[in-house]
Order: sequence, then structure tokens, then C-alpha cells
Amino acid sequence: MNPSGDLGHLEINIGKLCNNACRFCSNGAVPPEERPWVPVEAVLAEMERGAREGFGSVGFLGGEITVYPQALELVRRARELGFTRIAICTNGRRLANPRRVEQYLEAGVTRVALSIHDNRAEVEDALCGRPGAFAQKVRAIRNLARRQKSLADGFSLNCCIHGRNVDNLIEMVRFFRRLGARDIRLNSLRPENEAAADRDLVPPFSRVIERALSLIDENEARLHLSLSFGDIPLCLWPADFLADAARAARYIGEVRDYDAHVTVFRKSASGGDPDRFRWKDRRIEALKRYTPACRTCGARGVCEGPWIRYVDLYGDSEFGPIAPRPATTPSRGEREPGVTRRRRRLHIMVSRFCNNRCRFCLEDRAERAKEDFSDQDRALEIYPRRDEVIFTCGEPTLNRELADWIRKARDLGYRSIELVTNGRRLAYPELCRALVDAGLAAVTISLHSHLPRIHDRMTSSRGSQQQTAAALRNLLSLRRHFGRPRVTVSTVLTRDNLSSIARTVRWVARLGPDCMVINYVEPENEALANFETVVPRMQEAADALAEIPSPAGMELKIEGLPLCVLPRKAPPAGDREIIYIYRDGRIRRLSPTRCQKKGPPCRTCAARSRCDGVWTEYAKRFGWEEFAPVLPAKADA
Repeated sequence: MNPSGDLGHLEINIGKLCNNACRFCSNGAVPPEERPWVPVEAVLAEMERGAREGFGSVGFLGGEITVYPQALELVRRARELGFTRIAICTNGRRLANPRRVEQYLEAGVTRVALSIHDNRAEVEDALCGRPGAFAQKVRAIRNLARRQKSLADGFSLNCCIHGRNVDNLIEMVRFFRRLGARDIRLNSLRPENEAAADRDLVPPFSRVIERALSLIDENEARLHLSLSFGDIPLCLWPADFLADAARAARYIGEVRDYDAHVTVFRKSASGGDPDRFRWKDRRIEALKRYTPACRTCGARGVCEGPWIRYVDLYGDSEFGPIAPRPATTPSRGEREPGVTRRRRRLHIMVSRFCNNRCRFCLEDRAERAKEDFSDQDRALEIYPRRDEVIFTCGEPTLNRELADWIRKARDLGYRSIELVTNGRRLAYPELCRALVDAGLAAVTISLHSHLPRIHDRMTSSRGSQQQTAAALRNLLSLRRHFGRPRVTVSTVLTRDNLSSIARTVRWVARLGPDCMVINYVEPENEALANFETVVPRMQEAADALAEIPSPAGMELKIEGLPLCVLPRKAPPAGDREIIYIYRDGRIRRLSPTRCQKKGPPCRTCAARSRCDGVWTEYAKRFGWEEFAPVLPAKADA
């Protein structure tokens, strides 16, 4: 499970050898060249690659990892490489020996996922193809339960819902709870191996859903476990269940899972031909099937559809489109006021210098000037996702290699290429056109007022407003002709522009950018040094924002203010980034730097779980008197 969504997760398959012979195991059809153990040197090299590329979590699967001769060596090396979450996926039989559990804990394992599929010995042993397997698994669960405080990320049981246990789910989960398990995942059976055409082993979803809902009721009334279900198409859950977003998110496993990137060695004996893929993509592209009903479904892409062989077995008549999109995964336009979503992006640090000297700048100018960003384009090659990249830091357009770096990102297949800029050099149409031709897809341009005297005072740069406004017009002209770039105007809200912010929004909206983001000033670095003249009271900021009508044709977002001071129908907040940077030859996840805290009014606030709170320095200077708990009616507005 992924409670925070913060870590990139790498799964490495160490070969398909196993001490079980499960009737429904997908490895039953594995070609011979993928069965032997992968040489430890190849696995170690793959771990090192993952560490360089910024993965914080690594897992080992097979086959059976506890039978792999160098399993403990892999775990120790993972800890040395700095992985903070180290997981093994196991059938648990060898963990029946408590000494072996201790060895894995000492080596550095932080999480164990153990597969068990029934609470009756005769059923489990028959499914595993090994007499005595059930007894070994039970001892392993007890061993893990006794030592679960030593597992930083806990242990879970992974269970397949099959024809022999579907009518016994409540009793099965009660049994596992008595053994000490508190985290249980139940997946609808993937019809593979002997189960591929066996309706006795593969129950219909209608039966699975009915029993799952009964188990959920039992869990909420008595069991109180971390319980989730996987591989059940969303359209099969009742509408009222999906409508309760918080409840659905607790039980729909895909909402909670890590975004796993998998490495399988297609020539495992030599460690050759590594196949690297995102697990969700592989499931959608090769293992599952969108039915005709999925074509108009609002959950398509979030929901992966049913297993291909399930449709071969039962057809597709039970599936129907969801409209609108389920509450568990609201779209951008459906987000609640002030609620952010997380997105992972690679930040390329482009320039040590800036041609503005903003009185509220977040960057430490002295530290930035010491950096060497000449090899930052190397990050484009080794970042694993190759989806979103932002060119930022200082003023990127001062770097003469910027167009070449953008072109490189495009040629490497990056889906979204964005530039963050003060826009002054983009007042030259030729540079604008060159960057767009290179592949630039989006621009965030900093413009803080429609009034030159205010903008120039904020940037400490005479003439900067006229240049930025000209750049904005150049970008919008290119967008009209070529369909890109997407243009976002970023405005920092300070004492200087507070009284005119509503007029600035109207002025910007008339120009026609895609989006405008108003950021309440963050009191760090330059803004902290100029606190008294830069930082307004938050309630004053909220009053000024309340005067802004919804601009037609332009998305408007607000960042940096707690929910309790926002107007009732405030625009939604922007996206929360998980940032990756290139430093010291490797991709690193940037630690969060948002210096916010929650105080006494937050303790009983209905919006506490989805509000970031107040800037720490602001609370230190002004206290908590202007804040009050949000009542449930407003929290749901």
C-alpha cells in the first residue's frame, strides 16, 4: 500500500523459480528462459540504476524471493543504496522459521507481503500444490505479527478471491485477524494457468462484489482492519459506495497502491534483456481489456477494465459506463475548493542568474550563484518516467542552451515540457518561436500586476512589466497559430498588488491565457527579509480575492491560503508537486520545503485533513486569532 504517494517504487523480478506450484499462478506459462535465477550482479546493477534515478522504494518478487540464494545480500545492498522502503513479496513458507524472519529484519527489510488464499489447510495446500504449505504460512504470519513493530512499513496478506473462498471471505479474514494480521488485500483472481478456463476457480464479479460488500460492513462494525480490494472494475461497485469518496478510497486498492515500475529479465540465467515497464501500463495494454461499455466511461484510465481471460470466460455484459467520473478520482474541474493533487515532475535547474530582483523571491540567490548547472541536461536521459519536465531556476531564458535542452527532452519522448520564466527575454518573438519549435508545450510566466509601476516595484526592475506583458502576448499569438504552448500566468500576492488584484485578474483574463495562479506570498528568503513591507494579513488577502468574479474562459487557482479564510466558493487550489532534481550524478527526490503548520483552531476543523495550514513564519508573527475551524457544511461546499 502507498499511504503517502511520495516514493517512486521499483520492483525487480529475480527469476521465476518457486517452492510452490499454485494452480492459478501466472508463472505457470513462463517460458523456460525466464525461469532460472537472475545473477546477483545483474540484480545489484538494476538496484543501483534505480537508486541513481530517484526511486526511494524497492521490492523483490519472483518466483519466491526467500529461496533466492543471495536474497539477504540484495536487501543489505538496498539499504546501503539509500532505499527507505525495502519490500519482499513471498509465499511465506520459509518464514515459518523465526530465525529467518530475524535475518531479513537485520538485513533491512521494512515490509513483507505474504500470499495466502484460504483459512482451511486442505484448500490452501491444494491451491499451492504442496502439502503442509498452509501450516508453514500460519507459522510465518504469527512470526511476522510478533515482530511487526520492527517492520517500518508493516506486513500485509495478499489473498486471491477464488471459487473456493468467495463465500467464506468473512470467516477467512476473521481467521487472519486472529493470527495477528492487520493489513489484508484481496484481489479478484487473474484467470491464468489452470484457472484460465475454470469457472469453479474464477467466480463472476457479481458474486465477488456481493461478498466484498458484506465483508466491508463486517470490517467497519467489528474487525477494523486495513482492508482493500483489487482488480475489480469500478463500474461494478454500487453508485452510493463510489459516491462516498473517503470510504471508497479506503477499500479500492488501486487508489492506494504504489505506482510500480517493474524490471523482468527475459533471459534470466544471464541477466540479459531487461524488460522495464510501468505495471499499470502493462496491465492495461496486455493483461486487461476495455469493453465496449468502457468507451464512454468517465473512469477509463483510472479503472483498468477486466482481465482479458475473464471476458473470454464470462463475456462483457455485466459492465457499464460510469458517468460522471467516480468521486474517488475527481477530475481537475471537479476538485473541491482548496484541495490539491499530487503530480511527479522532473525539475531541470537551468540558470544561476536572474534579470529580476524580486522583493519576495523564494530562491537563495547566494547559494544559487555557487551552483554549476552545466550538466543538468543529463537528468533528461536517466529520469525513469519521462513524462513531465520543467525548466526552471534563476531565469532559464538566460541560458543559451535552453532550446537545445528542450529539443532533447522532446526527442527523448517527454510528454509535457514546461518552462517557468519571468518572460522578459520572451518579449523577443524570435526566441519565443525557437523554444516552441524545439518542443516547448507549456509556459508559466510571472506577471504580478497589470500596472507597470506596481510590477516593476515588486521585481525591482524598471521596464520589466512591459517586457513580460509583451512576452505574454507573443506566447498567446503562438498558441493561436500552433495550438501550443499552454500559457499560465503566475502572480504572487503581496502588499504591493493586494488592492489591485481583482483588476489584474480581469486584465489578464481579457488577454486569454489558459490559467492564472495567484500565490499568497511565502515568507522565505527575500520575502522574509522584507516581511513587514511584503506580507499582507491573510484575511485581507481573502477579502481582496472575494471580489474576483469567475473569469470566463480562464482557469483560476489560489495557493498558499488556509481553507478557513477563503471565500465559500473559492477557486480550487493548484497541484502539489513531488519534485525530482539532478544532483551529484543522480536523480533525487527533493524534500518538501513548504514551511506550514497547524495551530489550535485546526484541531476541530472539518477541513484539517485537506488543508496545508498556515505559513510557520506568518503564525509566529501574527498568531492564530484570524483563523477559525471550518464547519462541516463549509468543508463540503
